[in-house]
Amino acid sequence: MPASIRTDPKWTAQATKDAKQDFTSIPFDGITPNKLACDTTLRVLPDGSWVMAILGGGDAEPRPENHVLLTRSHGKGKTWSPMQPLDFGFPREGDTIAMLPSELMVLKDRCTLFFATHDGTFSGWKEWMTHSEDSCRTWSKLPCKTGCARLPVHPGELGSRDRAARRRRDAGDGALIRPQAGALVRTY
Repeated sequence: MPASIRTDPKWTAQATKDAKQDFTSIPFDGITPNKLACDTTLRVLPDGSWVMAILGGGDAEPRPENHVLLTRSHGKGKTWSPMQPLDFGFPREGDTIAMLPSELMVLKDRCTLFFATHDGTFSGWKEWMTHSEDSCRTWSKLPCKTGCARLPVHPGELGSRDRAARRRRDAGDGALIRPQAGALVRTY
């Protein structure tokens, strides 16, 4: 550090104190042919448990083996349950053979998972969402034939993969306001 920069002893002491709480945990240690772990999302749930959603399955992406996995910790990340694939009810074939998580949001007692499906090569990309009212143990019934509520997209944007739901606002009436394809979309 340059001599002209002086650290505040108060913050140095606090950083030293905080560092004593650090620990390392490995929720998933993949081995070929199932070592992929990316697009991770860690959230604290309404029941106090922690969950981590990941894109897993196979050794790389895009692959038909890709799917959404979830692990849970009741020990604030010190121990984890085995990774479990989420089943959204649609067939693992065609444009829904592969899937990945975009975002897991926790607002009050409701968890909303945004995820995408594709054909295993990133073609046939579709965005979806589902809700959980019991801290990600079960998911909302999915009304359409292919499994769940498809997010609306603007004409000409069907091939776009730039629709992840990472920025959002709670509208206060049960709706979420989120950017999508250059517009603000209200989602329930």
